[in-house]
Amino acid sequence: MPEVVRISFLGGLGEIGRNCAVVEQAGRLVVLDCGVMFPNPEMPGVDLVLPDFTFLRERAEDVDGIVLTHGTRTMSERSLISCVTSMPRSMARP
Repeated sequence: MPEVVRISFLGGLGEIGRNCAVVEQAGRLVVLDCGVMFPNPEMPGVDLVLPDFTFLRERAEDVDGIVLTHGTRTMSERSLISCVTSMPRSMARP
């Protein structure tokens, strides 16, 4: 019987921005995208709104990689670096 594939969304459902999902098979994880959302006027002092990385912090040793599927005009190098460096410290970084 084939291994079950589980997909968990960490952000981006029902909103524009923060797209991030985790694909799991056989206990191993691959992060799919690491979107950011820009703050609205009710968020003074906030530069970027990131996905909820709680799940990844709890399973950091199981993450095998991060796949970025695309970039947009609003996705700057700074926002991508902010997103990836906000992930759990125990995960390897490029």
